Amino acid sequence: MQTLFGMGAQNWFMERPGPTMLANQFSSGFKLALLHKDLLIVKALAEAAGTDHSIVDKCLHDYGSLMAQGHGDDEISSLIRLKRAH
Repeated sequence: MQTLFGMGAQNWFMERPGPTMLANQFSSGFKLALLHKDLLIVKALAEAAGTDHSIVDKCLHDYGSLMAQGHGDDEISSLIRLKRAH
């Protein structure tokens, strides 16, 4: 992190959840399961409006995968678990 900060990459996200993400600590913040619930509402609204919801579908898939693995109470930055696997 210090290397990135020295290169001008310092921002709120890097300072706050960045270090906990690197340490695989996802216990504080907005819960993944709550975001998943909200995304289901967004999808329903998009469908009702006849707009594209493909990005929401991808998010629901990713967060649903994490919930199936037992990470529903984790903070939303735990999405990095899936991205590290690729």
